[in-house]
Amino acid sequence: MTQEEIINHFLSRAKEIEEQARQQSELADLTEHQLSCLKKIEELKNPLPSVLAKELSITKPTTTALIDKLLKKKVIKKVPSKKDKRAFHLHLTAAGRKMIRLHESVQTEVASRLTKNLNESERDILGYLFTKVLTEE
Repeated sequence: MTQEEIINHFLSRAKEIEEQARQQSELADLTEHQLSCLKKIEELKNPLPSVLAKELSITKPTTTALIDKLLKKKVIKKVPSKKDKRAFHLHLTAAGRKMIRLHESVQTEVASRLTKNLNESERDILGYLFTKVLTEE
């Protein structure tokens, strides 16, 4: 197997394990894109929809559709802006924060399952290699 094939197999296996874990949890109702949106709302600390659109690199109409779906699922809420009454900020609800925490636990489970056959030294080496690969130049 080439290095590219090994990496592709690893990524496919990680995605497969994550999807299994998601389907067995309350996360099954959210798409990966919706989860990314929730995480970005948390990271941006209650952004305006236009800021969210820019950060996610999606169009405003796509953002509106995404927000509508998340509102319907009651994982976010709109809060009127104190500065501009025509605008609103996006806030996570308790359910939205719970979904983020659940997703983090699913990702931890994926990492655990993928590295279960490695000893501590091998996990350290893998962590070092991933860090090196992901470091921007």
